[in-house]
Amino acid sequence: MDRTKFFKKVTIDGVEQLDHLYNSLSNLVARRPVSFSRLSILDRKRPDLTSYRIYGTVDFWWIYLVFNGIQDPFFETTVGRVVKLPHWLDIFDFTKEFKVR
Repeated sequence: MDRTKFFKKVTIDGVEQLDHLYNSLSNLVARRPVSFSRLSILDRKRPDLTSYRIYGTVDFWWIYLVFNGIQDPFFETTVGRVVKLPHWLDIFDFTKEFKVR
């Protein structure tokens, strides 16, 4: 899944770069009911495993982090923390709208 599509491209000194200060990740909207999950010892520092457990794929680890405002999965995915999980159809709609592979 190519997450670079969420960043605006700018040209600086003739070189095209990604503007990491602007992104469209905040456009993920939960139109369907969100679910909640309490992180276990297996989820600690492993958002990929949480994504696999919830969605059946490791591809959505970064979406659930952004959805919960988690910037550092090594320190913010503590055991017992309750996280919101967007419905997989909302993720599908979001990735389709932004043409993420």
